[in-house]
Amino acid sequence: MSEELKENVVNENEDEKVNENENLEEAQDNTEEVVQNESIETEVVTQEEGLKENEEEKKHKKVENPASRLEDTRLKFYSSFRKEQMISLIVMVVFVALMSVSIWLLISYGDYLPYILIGVVVVFVGTFVYSKKMRTFRTNKIKNHVSDYRKSINDYIYDELTSGELDMDPFGKLNEDNIKELEIVLNPKYIDSNNLVHGKLLNHSFQSANVVIYKEDGENKMKSEIAFYGKVYQFEVETPFDDVTMVYLPNDNGNGPEGIKNYKEVDNVLAEPFRVYSSSSNAKELLSKASKYIKKIEKNEYLIDFLMVLKGNHISFLFSYSDLLIDIPMKEAIVPQMYDVLKENVKEILDIVERI
Repeated sequence: MSEELKENVVNENEDEKVNENENLEEAQDNTEEVVQNESIETEVVTQEEGLKENEEEKKHKKVENPASRLEDTRLKFYSSFRKEQMISLIVMVVFVALMSVSIWLLISYGDYLPYILIGVVVVFVGTFVYSKKMRTFRTNKIKNHVSDYRKSINDYIYDELTSGELDMDPFGKLNEDNIKELEIVLNPKYIDSNNLVHGKLLNHSFQSANVVIYKEDGENKMKSEIAFYGKVYQFEVETPFDDVTMVYLPNDNGNGPEGIKNYKEVDNVLAEPFRVYSSSSNAKELLSKASKYIKKIEKNEYLIDFLMVLKGNHISFLFSYSDLLIDIPMKEAIVPQMYDVLKENVKEILDIVERI
């Protein structure tokens, strides 16, 4: 073989090796790119699965009793509230002092009347603007505090019982007609409510609110007295009740709902201290499956009395609580037992609804 041919063969072999090396490098690059893409895809899937797991955990995470957090919030809010009150008082004192000085200057130095009047106007306008801004600031601050407090309580007492999302309006009101039909007072003078919640509990449509009912004072008709102060829960029923039945756990002062006078007391339905009133003769049969769970409701340091009303399209429960459970605590300390009572009562009435 000639030298030239040998050289060509060698060159061709070298070219083939170079091409093989280039193909091998390209294949390695492609493999690395595929592995990198797969790694990225795996990471994305893992992140998505992690987010889904976090969302599921949030949905099923048990809501802890908020008493400790709300007590810390109460202390900070009350301290801030007292400071703002003190500042407002100081501003008022300064305003009165400046006005007094202005009047004295007007009397003593009449020649400087224009300047004194300008000073008076500046002080007056400045005080007015400051007072208005402080009033708006405090109103919004109180509103936010009340909203957070009520939402925290609702989240806790309805936790693990809801069927879907609950609609909560801290300042929403319950329909007055729904309250009047419960016959706490036959001719109420004034009704107010707040903290409206509605949705489903264990697939039962319901609504609840804090309610206060006023009636005329027996001795002075110009005055009003509170006939009911507590929480009202109303559950819808598919088949309306033909008759009215009331189950009452009396308070210690002997003042019960006025509506019970319109119905006959039925004996041998529930043991003392419960009282049953009905326009029906089959009240015992109606309550037979639920009687065991009705008896679980007991008065305590927070629960004053209890009323259940079966009427029309609703099963209604009225819990008359101490002020501490319904008001927004300011000076009184918040303790966990307060909210445990509310939560336990909600569970008890759900047991009753399930069996009527």
